[in-house]
Amino acid sequence: MRRSGALVLAAAVAALLSAWPAGAPRAGAQSRNQVTIGIGAEPLTLLGSTVVDWTTNAQLENVYDLLFTRDAKTEKILPWLATGYRT
Repeated sequence: MRRSGALVLAAAVAALLSAWPAGAPRAGAQSRNQVTIGIGAEPLTLLGSTVVDWTTNAQLENVYDLLFTRDAKTEKILPWLATGYRT
């Protein structure tokens, strides 16, 4: 009985898959050039220099790469994406 049930299930799955249009996009499908993110709230701004809240800051840090970073021990400014700088 188990084997016949498994065969019926396999036949049903095969029938569903063969009926699915090959070119139709599936729910949640992404193209190779698409990035999808999940956020808890809309950012208040997309300008990094005008961020005033933690939620927007956390979102923009994942969008923009920083030109500079800080050394964790000394807090000195270090080039990150920048190749160097002059003052």
